[in-house]
Amino acid sequence: MAKPATDVTLSLDECDPNALPPVCCKCGAEATCEKTVKFSWYPPWILITIVIGGLLLTAILILVLQKKRTAYLPVCDLHKGVWNWGGTIIALGLGWLFLGTVACAVAFDGRNNGDLFLPAFLGIAGLFFVCLIAGAIVQARGVRPKRITDDDLHLVNLNPDFVEAIEADRDREEAESTARRDAKRAARGMA
Repeated sequence: MAKPATDVTLSLDECDPNALPPVCCKCGAEATCEKTVKFSWYPPWILITIVIGGLLLTAILILVLQKKRTAYLPVCDLHKGVWNWGGTIIALGLGWLFLGTVACAVAFDGRNNGDLFLPAFLGIAGLFFVCLIAGAIVQARGVRPKRITDDDLHLVNLNPDFVEAIEADRDREEAESTARRDAKRAARGMA
């Protein structure tokens, strides 16, 4: 049985190139390269403002309160291609909606086929919503930020082996730091 995906909070230093252990963040295999990923996040409460103040207020709040962070995440050969298909699926759905609507308008303009326009448009809109839902599901299941602050980046949906490797690195670095500190104290005590 596969281990459940998990999350981790990365410090600013851990977001730098070559800072994380060479374990694929998506599958846990040996990483062969790093993927430069630009994450953006805004507080979830902002979405409530759609009801209160409309889309314009929500868009302004997202632009003002949005936080961004670039992280260099290790990935294997299988996952170095497309990072997250969710955005691509949603973009294809938007393209389908636009092109389909234009095609319907051109095809039925000035003709006595008005009865066919509505079913054609509803079919196009239906496919758009299928793309929108599928893209949202794919994005929700991919590696994404849960929170970005000025000091760290909290990521979710990571492979547990990747998180264990990060924790092992942190434990090793803490042990080395403690040993250096103890050695300095001992040297001062002997002098």
